[in-house]
Amino acid sequence: MMRFSVAGIFTAALTCSAHAVTTVVGYDEADYAITGYPFVEVDLGISSSTALWDGLSSDDLPGYPKFPGSGDWPSAISPNSGNSTAVVEKVSNGAGGGAYPSSGSLYFGGQSLGDIDGGIIRAYDATPIEDVATVVFQIQIGDALVWSFYQEQMPTLSYMTVSGAIATISATYESYYGMIESPGYTGYDIGVRTYAFQWDLSGVEEEISEIWVSVNAVQHAQIYGMQLDEGAVVYTESILPASIPEPSFILLGAIGMFGLLARRRV
Repeated sequence: MMRFSVAGIFTAALTCSAHAVTTVVGYDEADYAITGYPFVEVDLGISSSTALWDGLSSDDLPGYPKFPGSGDWPSAISPNSGNSTAVVEKVSNGAGGGAYPSSGSLYFGGQSLGDIDGGIIRAYDATPIEDVATVVFQIQIGDALVWSFYQEQMPTLSYMTVSGAIATISATYESYYGMIESPGYTGYDIGVRTYAFQWDLSGVEEEISEIWVSVNAVQHAQIYGMQLDEGAVVYTESILPASIPEPSFILLGAIGMFGLLARRRV
């Protein structure tokens, strides 16, 4: 197994400025990230809420642990806009570190490369909207070479009812709809990806008192932004954007890998 001692070696660089946005919409001629709003707007009716996290860097969130990210967070991360009752929390560390705000993303620290547990975070709402029936979660995540989610486990939604019953369910619909290729990795399907997930909660008979979406990423993955939408409208079909073809990953040899890393702007 390869090991690296350089903290944050796989962090995709963002232009340093006072601009809080960390979500990526492209790269300029100098290979620095251009930030913006990458998610689709979903119509969940009049009775709905949206929470957006798009400022996840250490500049936006000072005082959090440094590499490898194993320390406790001083507080949950509030959204940059929208539903103020929702927060992002660290649930657990991974095999060699955990999630922490780095120079340009929410980074999953560690010293190893591969499909290795980087830790779990969750988008949590202690007071979801009344009669919540549809939940949509969007996430922009950067690869750690060819890996993103640990063991390819996509985000799951959990809910608690007023009686205290807890259930965890996979998405009713999911979409992989955005890909921005990282500079220096041309031809390798490596970059920043955008996913959307939709859950139908209309069949839950009891009132739902809490909801949370859990994300288990690999070491060196980077989350640039997340959006959580809740609505009372029931949808029997997907309201997510159409998926683009899934990438066909190519594993890089050690020599080629370091050659490509040298070309990435940090």
